[in-house]
Amino acid sequence: MTIPQKKKLFLDTYRDTYGNLTETFKITEIKASEYNNFMELPDFRREIDAVQQLRIDLIDSKFLELIASGDSRAIIDAKKMEVERKSGINLEELRQKIMVYLITHASTKTEALTAYCDWFKVAESTGDSFYKKAIIEHALKDKTPIARAKAERKKIESSLSERFKNNNLSEIEMLQGLLEQALYTAETAEYPSERATASKEAREIGRRMEEIQERERVKNTFNNEEWVDIIDAIVLDSNIEEVKALKQKQMMIEGE
Repeated sequence: MTIPQKKKLFLDTYRDTYGNLTETFKITEIKASEYNNFMELPDFRREIDAVQQLRIDLIDSKFLELIASGDSRAIIDAKKMEVERKSGINLEELRQKIMVYLITHASTKTEALTAYCDWFKVAESTGDSFYKKAIIEHALKDKTPIARAKAERKKIESSLSERFKNNNLSEIEMLQGLLEQALYTAETAEYPSERATASKEAREIGRRMEEIQERERVKNTFNNEEWVDIIDAIVLDSNIEEVKALKQKQMMIEGE
């Protein structure tokens, strides 16, 4: 489909949906980035403005019908709309407020950008630039999703370490907690280097857990008496069977 064809399809659909941008994107499958490029063209923008005015006029006419019939709620809502139109909505201020909220509340940067781009119909690169700008202008470096996740992880690691020192946690339980934190960071960290470091840490913790589990497995394989035989065999530079035979012989002599 050529660019002129895409523009025509978008405008026709936009008119049919009375200016419903979300529905227009869905029906035409035209990307938000393409729409942003189209909006830079004066003729396209004029058509969009005309449809938006049509929508306002349609809403006004419906309100007037309700008002004429004495619908009190319609009268109240109509007055609210008039106030908003006179005072205007500061879109830039609204963008900033929403981005600040997303930065300080979203669990990941991806989640914040996805929500912002969906709401304002902008490309991810545009959202990312605004995200970085908001962090600097509003001093949010320590409140970003990744910063909050790091602080929470540090808190959990400190708690695990303290409980282990106080004998309230076994070594394997502590390592399991650390492994969970490392795996979470490996999946959600903002930067590739952080994800790589967390993945390496998770592998090292996993190996340590395997060593402990193997040690416990070997330890539980033998009873205390067998451990004594093993130690005696090492001391005498012999094997376990010879040690057992020697002990059996000694017991027979003592029994006589």
